[in-house]
Amino acid sequence: MALLEIKHLSIVLPVGGSMRPIIEDLSLEMEQGQSVGLVGESGSGKTMTARAIMGLLPEGAQLTGEILLDGQSVLRMDRHQRRQMRVNDVAMIFQDSRAHINPVRTIGDFLMETMIINHGYSKRVARSRSINLLEEVGLPQPEQQLRRYPHELSGGMLQRVMIASTLHSGAKLLLADEPTTALDVSIQSEVMALISELQIEHNLAMVLVTHDLDLAVSICQNIAVLYAGTIMEMRTATDLYNDPLHPYSSALAKCRPSMDQRSDRLVTISGSPVSAFDAPKGCVFSDRCGHAVDTCETERPAYTQRTDGSVRCHRADDLRGDLVPSIRWT
Repeated sequence: MALLEIKHLSIVLPVGGSMRPIIEDLSLEMEQGQSVGLVGESGSGKTMTARAIMGLLPEGAQLTGEILLDGQSVLRMDRHQRRQMRVNDVAMIFQDSRAHINPVRTIGDFLMETMIINHGYSKRVARSRSINLLEEVGLPQPEQQLRRYPHELSGGMLQRVMIASTLHSGAKLLLADEPTTALDVSIQSEVMALISELQIEHNLAMVLVTHDLDLAVSICQNIAVLYAGTIMEMRTATDLYNDPLHPYSSALAKCRPSMDQRSDRLVTISGSPVSAFDAPKGCVFSDRCGHAVDTCETERPAYTQRTDGSVRCHRADDLRGDLVPSIRWT
């Protein structure tokens, strides 16, 4: 049995007095210890998918489909069961750690409070455990760090504290929502290397939300490419990058700058991304796709399971081999 199963998930949110679709017919599954990258432009539904798994959707959200964690329905959990799931089974690393750590309390308070309240640790045991966790995520002088306030730590150090907070519960699933967005480029690789190392060491399943296809390919075993609230293609990381089946996946890969070829302009995808409620009638990518035909504009393609992955494209077989990017992942 898969650790996480999402079956035909659709989410509708109240926006401007009307209900608008945000996620449409999204399905994926993953095993314990696996990593899946959710990749796509802004508005594609990546963060909303992660928040649906965590049970953190905005008030008024309407969901259909199913989310199963270890065979248990997340959508049918009551408030107490959902809270226990967040305490014991699922952990989340957010984009901006400063927005999720109380600025007037110490780092020690932040780490120890959950252990004392939710797990019944004594203060002494919780303090000792917190020191060990800070050591594990590579923070120097961990005892001193416990006495500091969030404003006294750099963004990279604070994100390490957030990562440490996800480890104490023994969670099975880690949701990492753009965990390096708020960090300097020089620190991003260190934080992602730490997350990847801990994910493997603790045998965590991980869902990584990111705009960066290169990052997802380097960290994750499988990639799901999202556009307008649905998965366009899901395959192993190297297969998707080196031999994409969907024009959108190929377009994302081709936006990667070349280190060998000089260019005056960066490669971009024509047009602007759309949300699920603004998507065209047929294929949601049809108005930006250079390979679209009449069928693409009038009929929504089915999400087709193949021996080497899944794809939502009328022309996947016709275009096989023609979408390969000039820069391949090795």
